[in-house]
Amino acid sequence: MGGDNFNKKEKTYVNPLLKALNDAKSSRGSTEKRLKRELDAQLDVMVSAYLETLGLEKKIADEAIKGGSFITVQLENPDLPTIINHSELSKEICITKEDESTGYKFSKPWSEFYDLLVEKISVEGVIGCSLNHKLGSFVQVLGAHKIDYYLEIDWN
Repeated sequence: MGGDNFNKKEKTYVNPLLKALNDAKSSRGSTEKRLKRELDAQLDVMVSAYLETLGLEKKIADEAIKGGSFITVQLENPDLPTIINHSELSKEICITKEDESTGYKFSKPWSEFYDLLVEKISVEGVIGCSLNHKLGSFVQVLGAHKIDYYLEIDWN
């Protein structure tokens, strides 16, 4: 019967070098996405852990019981290098993820750490939060004042 050959598809030739190149490009692209996802997840874990150390629930509850609607919390982060110019916050690296096989290296600056911290605290229409800074103590070794960071939190 002549129908046996009817359903067979002819295999097209695939250049093995082209296939290897396309597979490598695909792998590189997925590695980039994976590293960025891992970096975001690691930053989220770091911010959540730091948030726990601040004890904001108790501080807000204590102030709310007194009838207050605002607190200021100084941020003391031992992992943050001494900053003497606020613009350095976006340059100082908080975390890095890299992959040796692709050479990819992605980082998150401290500014993103604090942006996420503010985002996690804020509840639209209920709790407002902002990061502020001012000159702190003089650091003799640096010959300059360090920058102190504060969270200002208010609620309705």
